[in-house]
Parts: sequence; C-alpha cells; structure tokens
Amino acid sequence: KFDIVIPTKHGAIYAGYFKRKDEVSGVALEAGTQMNIEKAHQLLGHCSEATTRKTAKVLEWTISRGKLKPCENCAIAKARQMNVPKSVEAEKKAKKPNDRWFHDIATVKAPKSSGITVLRPQWHIVVDELTGFKYSSFYPAKNGMIEPMWVRLNKHKENGNPVKVLRGDNAGENKKLQKQCEGSDWKLEMKFEYMAADTPRQNALAELAFTSVSARARAMMNHSNVPRNERYCLFPEAVNT
Repeated sequence: KFDIVIPTKHGAIYAGYFKRKDEVSGVALEAGTQMNIEKAHQLLGHCSEATTRKTAKVLEWTISRGKLKPCENCAIAKARQMNVPKSVEAEKKAKKPNDRWFHDIATVKAPKSSGITVLRPQWHIVVDELTGFKYSSFYPAKNGMIEPMWVRLNKHKENGNPVKVLRGDNAGENKKLQKQCEGSDWKLEMKFEYMAADTPRQNALAELAFTSVSARARAMMNHSNVPRNERYCLFPEAVNT
C-alpha cells in the first residue's frame, strides 16, 4: 500500500508500508499489546535488548519470555560502521541536562552509479552529554543549521534551562552560529568549545551518534525491504524515527 507521495528530482516516491509474503510491517502502540522480544526490537528501531525492554515497559507492552537472538539486519548495518574512538575529552563532565551539548555535521552521499541526488545531504546531529538525548536535522547546505539551531538554543533559554556549553569543530557555519548567538539582539550566554585539529575524540559523542543512529536506520530499512535506491531519499525519515 502506498499512501505518501514524496517528490524528488528523479520523480515521485510512493511510501507507506512494504508488503512481504504474508506479513505487513507496521507499528502497534496500544498498551497491553503482546509480542516477543524480536518483534519489539524491530518496532523500536533495532535498539539494544536492554533499551527495547525498558521502552516496552513504558509503553505497557507485554513481552513474552526469551532472550533477543542475534539480529541479521543489525549485523549487516553495523558491518558498515567506521571505527570511531569512544573516549570523550572534556574539562568537566556534565552534571545536569544542557550543561554541555556536542554537535557535528556529516554528509550523506549516494553512489555515483545510482544517479541519485540527495536533496538534504547535510546531517546535523546534537547530543546532550549527560542524558545522551539526540536531535537530528537534515539540510541542503551546512549553513542551513544555523537558524534552527539558534531557535532551539533560545527555546531552552526561555524555558529556564539554557545550554551552558556547545562543543563542535571550528567550521565556518559554527563560527557564524556563535556570532549570531552572541549578537546584541539575542545574547545567549553560553560558552563555545572548539575541537583541536585532527582530534575527533574531543567530539566523540557526536561522532558515535552518527554511527549508531545510521546503523539503526539501515537496519530498519533492511528489515522493511525498502528498495535500495529509495533508501537515500527515505534515510532522513528513518534517522528521525
């Protein structure tokens, strides 16, 4: 069944759900829903067993007995991950939410042989150091993140929980963001930390977020049998899910 039309440069993509032999992928959110751990793992975006069980408990799902077996779609997705250092360098670890945010931009590219142009290739990710909570946004150009990021930071300030430190690299868009935040019109009182050259470990939370979230997005699309060429257009939706 196709009930969503997504216009692209190469025509329209019709999205809804993908029907296999005798099963239709979908999400059941009703409290009291009964399922095994494998099904819950799939519905919750291929997260870990511990996270799956905790989330299912909050959603009041009933999970049958048994442990989560190795997931083939997760294994295939993780096989494509790059090695990223897991250490985080910071003067002092955050003790409260919004004490420090890590952020970075990655570029999503389709193989040249596919002939596909990714319309929003710049993936901006933000991670709260204490909680690990993540924001993902996609833009046609890197500078596209400046205004939405400022709005998000200002909203936290207005709610009485301002971000104290923002860490990232010294790319031009980040310098422009700092200039706007420190401008006379807005005056967001926060510290900007910039990484030293060739030290990705200083921004490890953002780097790890790209690999872990993209692996789960790929696992979701693998399990749903999303056609390969359409994955590059639907990738932002899978990531945000």
